[in-house]
Amino acid sequence: MLSDLASIRVNADLRGTRYIDGTDLAAHFSRMRMKRAAANTQGARIQDVDFKMMLISSMPASWNTMVATLYDSQNSAEMINRLATHAKLQSVSR
Repeated sequence: MLSDLASIRVNADLRGTRYIDGTDLAAHFSRMRMKRAAANTQGARIQDVDFKMMLISSMPASWNTMVATLYDSQNSAEMINRLATHAKLQSVSR
């Protein structure tokens, strides 16, 4: 079982993960999923509803318009899919 201090650390690490515009979005999502899995393996119990909020907060301000449309996402997988689709559409329109 994860100690309280370790739980605080893994949660802070995950919550502190940020996407930087122009970097690999798929790698960002992969990193976030791996950090969540590692934390949960250690007993952190990060539920999908919490992970969705972590995903939203990981996006930069330039994504605010898109992020505002994500609150109705059923789960984190849908949210990631919508963000990835938006990124692809943005790259095509450039």
